[in-house]
Amino acid sequence: MRSFLFLHKMPFVRLLLPLLLGIVCGKYLDCPEMVSVLVCVFSSLLCFSFLLSSVRGSYRYDWTFGVSLFLFVASLGAMLAEREVSSFWMPRNGDGVLLLSEVVEVPEEKPSTVKCLVSMSCRDSGGTSDRDCLLLLYVRKDSVSKSLRCGDVLAFPDNLFRESKLNPEEFDYATYLRSQGISGSLYLPAGKWKRLGSVGRISLKAHAMEVRRLLLSKLSKYGFAEEEFGVLSAMVLGCREYMDVETKESYARTGASHILAVSGLHVGVVFFVFSFILNLFWPPGRWKLFRAVLLLLALWTYAFVTGLPSSVVRSSVMLSFVCIGMSIGRKSSIYNTVAASAFFMLLCHPSYLFDVSFQLSFAAVLSIVFFQPRIHSVFTFDGWLPEKLWSLFSVSLAAQIGTLPISLFYFHQFANYFWLSGFVVVPLSAVIIYLTIFLMVLPELSLVGELVSDVLNVVLKVMNVSVRIIESMPCATISDVGFGRMDVFLVFLAILLFSSYLVLRSSRLLYLSMTSLLFYLCYSVCLKYDKSKEEMFAVYNIKNASVLNCFGRGRNYVTSNVPMEMVRPHVSNFWMEKNATMPECCDRDYFEIGGRRIFCLRDSSFKNKEAGRLMNVDVLVLSGNVDYSVAEINSIFEYGLLVFDSSISRKYRSRLRKECEGSNVKFHDVVESGAFLMESHNE
Repeated sequence: MRSFLFLHKMPFVRLLLPLLLGIVCGKYLDCPEMVSVLVCVFSSLLCFSFLLSSVRGSYRYDWTFGVSLFLFVASLGAMLAEREVSSFWMPRNGDGVLLLSEVVEVPEEKPSTVKCLVSMSCRDSGGTSDRDCLLLLYVRKDSVSKSLRCGDVLAFPDNLFRESKLNPEEFDYATYLRSQGISGSLYLPAGKWKRLGSVGRISLKAHAMEVRRLLLSKLSKYGFAEEEFGVLSAMVLGCREYMDVETKESYARTGASHILAVSGLHVGVVFFVFSFILNLFWPPGRWKLFRAVLLLLALWTYAFVTGLPSSVVRSSVMLSFVCIGMSIGRKSSIYNTVAASAFFMLLCHPSYLFDVSFQLSFAAVLSIVFFQPRIHSVFTFDGWLPEKLWSLFSVSLAAQIGTLPISLFYFHQFANYFWLSGFVVVPLSAVIIYLTIFLMVLPELSLVGELVSDVLNVVLKVMNVSVRIIESMPCATISDVGFGRMDVFLVFLAILLFSSYLVLRSSRLLYLSMTSLLFYLCYSVCLKYDKSKEEMFAVYNIKNASVLNCFGRGRNYVTSNVPMEMVRPHVSNFWMEKNATMPECCDRDYFEIGGRRIFCLRDSSFKNKEAGRLMNVDVLVLSGNVDYSVAEINSIFEYGLLVFDSSISRKYRSRLRKECEGSNVKFHDVVESGAFLMESHNE
């Protein structure tokens, strides 16, 4: 028990745990907000009473204050999470009421649209209160939309909102947007919206985006090649719009994609550069407060010019705590500093907890802090170069330990040569950031600037070529790795138990860690064996497409009227989760699984034809340009369920729904209810 006394020196670690528990409960448990408020008030009164009571300082009653504080922080987290979830609101009335919104960030041009982040205030469906929310608009690109500016007021009808259900295991874009504090997205076609004017008010983030645009314009004048400029703008300023898809995939397949996202590495380099510059003028022992103010100013200026993305804000907050601690002469635990930054960020935005970049960044930092010194101490080298290479390898390996389960769960791939790319991209990225900062402060198109840009261009080319070479090496990437929530839990449990063993040196913890890994392996094998007996038929919800899929028992047939490249992004995760084989395209209208028959009606070949006997099927799928009434279908087929795929028109789908409801016919609309699934488990 004494081994855990170090937690008393890290108060924010003890505060963060109940906050995390409260946020998770507030998001996933359907509990009234008033319950959280009452628990929060009651526990705060208990804490206050304890501090004023005569038993304060008595070890016998210390636990009461600890329990009260735990309940207070947990209920506060639940209350904030519930309130944030309720703020993610979008109108669903569909009666054509005009909605007013204000553009709050600098619009970005896409290939066929203009992306605008807007804020709007609307009255809820009950008409009782106004709610504010952020909305992402994709406006059809034309001369009017290209002229949109921050502060413009837009009007559009609420009947444009369409909510479409997802396919199983498909990337949930709406949930991702909510983790960024955005309620949802909407496409505005030409003629369905209008610019009413401008309020002339520009947010801080909009100013930051404008500064970033000016810096990008300055960099573009130095004549960088398209690929090099895309990498440079992503690395230094967090602008990935100029990168082509192939370059992004190359960095992802080599485990170097974190270099392209402005994050802790980049903020740390900026912190080091300005610390070095300040050391030249003011030694570390003097002017501590003044140095801290200048460092904080440099950190947040860099965060400002990158557009204040959440990853940079996280790193800036973390380093700000370190800087403040150094200025007042306090050596705080790095774990307490990390916990403090996470604690205050989650108080402001509880949804950050479910953001992938938030999870990866904090997992990487904690893993590096804990494992890197232990890995580095395994070997010692005399030479400077071997020592630096071993340090880079130990940092890369330590980061992978903490982030591997999260990466496999979200991205389903693993870069085998992550350590090799780390040897190349980490040192070169630091050089690129140094040179770019120097280039930005130089006069535009000066002689020194031209020289620096030439050197920078060479470094960028070397890094891109190195990444391509690593990508082309055999077995560079393991793709399509199925990794579920239970897998993440078991692997993280093994890592935590092993970490505890390294601290406490208890053989029991080591045995428990190995047991967790063994249980994970057994669970994976049993799950794959169980899924090998499954057969499944699916009709997917892919916009304006007819996609039917039958897989299981070593086969995977796909019938589709669109190329497989359009199908795979929507269903590949589902295939991985079900351990399906590689898909095989075919042209079939009839399927059978587990003795149940499915027929797809695609044309009007049965129209106006009399059947001597009704065709008996269990599921009838309507697809394409069919135009049957329910009565006509009933005169030809005997079926248990009618399925509308996403290729039939909205008008025909609406008519069918009304006819089915009037005739008590069971139906499933994949657009309204999500993909249709039929499963058969063969023993």
